[in-house]
Amino acid sequence: MRAKTGNAAIGLLFGLLFGLLATSPARAAQSAPEPGPEAAPAPEAAASEPAPPAFDLRGYRGARGLAPENTLAGIDQALAVGVTTLALDIVATADDVLVAYAEPLLVPEITRDPSGAYIEERLPVRGLTLEELQRFDVGRIRPGTEYARAYAEQITRDRARIPTLQAAFDRVAELEAHHVRFALDMRIRPDRPDLAPEPKDLAALVAALVRENGLEQRVVVESYDWRLLDALAEIAPEIARGCRTAEIAFDTLRAGEPGPSAWLNGRDIDDFGGSAARAAADAGCVVWAPDHRDLDLEALEEARAHGLKVVPGLVNETAEMRRMLALGVDGLTTDFPNRLRALLVERGLPAPPQVRIPTR
Repeated sequence: MRAKTGNAAIGLLFGLLFGLLATSPARAAQSAPEPGPEAAPAPEAAASEPAPPAFDLRGYRGARGLAPENTLAGIDQALAVGVTTLALDIVATADDVLVAYAEPLLVPEITRDPSGAYIEERLPVRGLTLEELQRFDVGRIRPGTEYARAYAEQITRDRARIPTLQAAFDRVAELEAHHVRFALDMRIRPDRPDLAPEPKDLAALVAALVRENGLEQRVVVESYDWRLLDALAEIAPEIARGCRTAEIAFDTLRAGEPGPSAWLNGRDIDDFGGSAARAAADAGCVVWAPDHRDLDLEALEEARAHGLKVVPGLVNETAEMRRMLALGVDGLTTDFPNRLRALLVERGLPAPPQVRIPTR
């Protein structure tokens, strides 16, 4: 009788223990349904910064292939598709406001004046105040141009204005896209000092805005002009830097030429054996962003040996995306994030969350 009573007590004890385990928070979390692929991250995710992405899917100028470039509409489109990073071009106005725009000079193919006519004169952004700049419409590509043929899929957004960088930050925050990062390509040239503030002044402007928004862990500041990057390293070493280079589209390295390249802020690429990756590591960059046509396996492996993430651009054709993925790059910059995202899904690789955009 005592044995039976003891067995019953043991059974009751195990039953209670099993019940507690079944309803424990850890077990409940494991059994809870996960959000669908279309769901944006919960607002509380903003409390802790996101971990660096496994693959950096960058939407160039938002999603230039699908929506007007460097606009809030383009940002919305990129977030709806699902990107890791918004890659935006940044220039400064006459009143030192940072704005998202393609070039230091207004581009006739995408810019209309207040009358609705496409501009003919390439006015410098640096010569215009923010108020003057926002009179222009950048929501439609000029019909019949090579530009229009290259981006025939782009939707139009008439009356789209050139946004400030602050407006871009605000839009992402408004949509609670706390997982999204920013790659800010500072448009400054050593051969045109009239088109931008001094490198240290431009670095100070972007550092202040990033800090004000608490985005130090979600921003990488990039440039072909390494004067800007060296200045930022002194002003805000906590903000990541990305060294951009080009050899085919235009040459920032000047390999084999006597003396240093002005683009590399006094560095002579020949002192690094002609290696852009070695030079980028010397500059303290965490990302090397070469033209994809300049990248091969040897250069990729050298970059990795120096601790660099490699994120080439600009890759728009699916075949070249496949080649880059096979090479093993850490990310890609593209006008067509939808194409790249589809390839990631096809290969069973993690894809960034898609953000629901409210109907306006």
